[in-house]
Amino acid sequence: MHQKDTDMFASLPKIAFFNTALLLAGPAALASTPAALPTFNVASFGASATSASGTCSGAAGSATLTGCVLPSSGAFKVGQGVHIVGAGGPVLAYPFSTQPQVLKQGNGTGNHTYCYVVSAVDPFGGISTPSPQACIGNEPALTAGGVFNWVGTQSFIPGYSVSYLWYVSQDNGPFQLMEVEPFYSVAQDAGERPTSRNGWPTTLPAGNATMTKNEDFFATVVKVSANSVTLSSALPSAVSNAVVMHDDTQAIQAAINAAVAAGGGTVQIGAGSYNVQQPQFIADGSSQYPTFSTSIYGEPITSPYRYLYIPNGSPGNITLQGAGNSTVLITPPDRGSAAHLLGLGEFARPTTTANVMKMAPVAKGATQIVLNSASAAASLHAGQDIYLYSGSYSTTGVACVDLNGTAGGDCHFSELNTIAAVNGTTVTLVYPTSKKFYNDGTSSFGMTTLPVTPHHVSLTNMQINTNDPIFNTGMAYDTLVDSVTVNGMVNHGAFGGGFKRGLVVQNSSWGIGSGDATYSETEEYDQFTDVTLANNTITGYASAGGESTMMSARIYATEGSSQFKLTGNTLNNVSFVSDQTTDDVLSNNQFNDGMAEVGIAYGMAGLNSGANRDASFDSFASQSNATITSNLFLEDASFAPPSALRIGNYTTATISGNGIYYGGSGSIPVISATSGNVLNNTIYIVNAPGAWGLAVIPDESPNSAPAPVMIQGNAILGNQVAGGLVIPNPGFNDPASITVKGNGYFATSGTPISIAAPNSLNLNLSN
Repeated sequence: MHQKDTDMFASLPKIAFFNTALLLAGPAALASTPAALPTFNVASFGASATSASGTCSGAAGSATLTGCVLPSSGAFKVGQGVHIVGAGGPVLAYPFSTQPQVLKQGNGTGNHTYCYVVSAVDPFGGISTPSPQACIGNEPALTAGGVFNWVGTQSFIPGYSVSYLWYVSQDNGPFQLMEVEPFYSVAQDAGERPTSRNGWPTTLPAGNATMTKNEDFFATVVKVSANSVTLSSALPSAVSNAVVMHDDTQAIQAAINAAVAAGGGTVQIGAGSYNVQQPQFIADGSSQYPTFSTSIYGEPITSPYRYLYIPNGSPGNITLQGAGNSTVLITPPDRGSAAHLLGLGEFARPTTTANVMKMAPVAKGATQIVLNSASAAASLHAGQDIYLYSGSYSTTGVACVDLNGTAGGDCHFSELNTIAAVNGTTVTLVYPTSKKFYNDGTSSFGMTTLPVTPHHVSLTNMQINTNDPIFNTGMAYDTLVDSVTVNGMVNHGAFGGGFKRGLVVQNSSWGIGSGDATYSETEEYDQFTDVTLANNTITGYASAGGESTMMSARIYATEGSSQFKLTGNTLNNVSFVSDQTTDDVLSNNQFNDGMAEVGIAYGMAGLNSGANRDASFDSFASQSNATITSNLFLEDASFAPPSALRIGNYTTATISGNGIYYGGSGSIPVISATSGNVLNNTIYIVNAPGAWGLAVIPDESPNSAPAPVMIQGNAILGNQVAGGLVIPNPGFNDPASITVKGNGYFATSGTPISIAAPNSLNLNLSN
């Protein structure tokens, strides 16, 4: 049964459109740096500030480079770091002896033939012999929305923190770089043909895709003469006319270490180009405060590595400060996110540390917790950092329980917090809790203590040439990124990772994605609390046809990440998606071919009702508020998302004052709401006969109150439109009030309002 009532969309006296400059105006500075501390200039530690290179030869076992052709007299100085291409040991990644497997996805044929090869690259740039070719014919042009190919090796090829370089030859042409993947040897060909990814060969000869080489070698200059350079260490392999370049990794790291030893400080990185390319590895993974080494052999075999790090055990107060755009850090070619620039709090995860303390249930917004054990409370002190956890983010209700005194795995919702005071068994917190911590009926909850964790680390005023993340998983508080330009499309995104509180990224720009339609296009924020992204430009790189909440380039707040604030950003081909979350605010952003999906619901997806039930919604039990105001969404015909703006099941939520232009081809609701007040939005739909302006999706949950919805003051305009408001059949009797009044339907076609099962709903329809 459908109900049609044009009176529900009364004419509005005036339609307000948006002042783009006002929408994009950002707030004042959202974070401040710590008080003045000593300054440590990297030049004082041997940094060269130049990426200039020359060529030299050298014999294996010799520490002298000969026959050098250097860019200028004095280009290399005593005490500076150098990087000699191919002069290291044999590659640590094993060669492929069998051809890859190719699995076609989708229907369709054509006249193209695609041939694939894969090589493995180790952290020092050693490259294995490529695999034999695997070819597939009679295929059309490849896209994520049509036909694409999965490619993978027939078995796991072990090696130390290896990445995989995939090349493809189309119709017997040269092999083109297709994708770089970390740790695992599976990739997707959805038609992407990226450029060098910060330094790999873009093409290789047809029929011979090999680029096999030894590892690179890093050392320090101890003597320089007219055409020779003496190094601090002997060459493992002989080289002839090898590229020799500066490397400033150790110099910058020495300045960081000096700042840490001083209790904090500013690491000043002046104007110039700095190669930061020598990998650093965990030397003693079983230690509470792991140290780092240039030797790979202490690192877990599939662990990400880093180039710079804040030493574990440091309380922080470290600023890495450039001189603006004239400061450029340059990392090696893309490692597929197997590497990252700066390590923060990279010690054992709190979920694996056997120091769980049990506590009474904690309400969202609480400033105190009560422990079950007086002796446990007696071991705590003010200023100590802690990890709170609860529930399970399994969508099917799999329990996440304590195990042998640990929190039982990375399957809980969590947050980092800090102790302000301890009185008996009562622990006062520095931060009000961002979510509930309670017994959900199956999973555990509690707290653990953290090692000394870095607070107030800043990265400011510089450019970074990289296709790998800046941060990775690691514990940190109050991290600031300000005025940083990342020149690259970053595999898995620049600033995500896991386990952080108080991250601010402002006045910066970066890219997300590697060009396909996989998780490589996701900048994941895993168990973060209090994140601000302000006045940034963020650009996505994903395959055409991959527009969805799972495959497009996206910023993804997940596993209980909460208190996200996006304001004044321009997002080009990038979406914002969050699942179990609360207290998110999106305001004054411009989404150019991107969508926003905030929060989850218990039992509904899109316009379809059914048996799907997301158990993580009830386990989280903290989705109380979300605000999405004054954003501009511009969606053209090439972008086909499931909606432009979607809100989950909240106690209170507001979608107001947004402007949305939808010119796509999808049969979608432009705004989809499971809860909240949808007020005064302007929706303009062009040439999209399957698109509705608004949808209300009724939801039910056994453990949460019904979520009311208000649809008021919205204007829907355009041509070739399915209609204004649609409410599908919920498949149950929904007691939540749905109020629709004072909206304007000005489209030249379509149905103003369609309600499939009005007798199952608590409707309030008025002018």
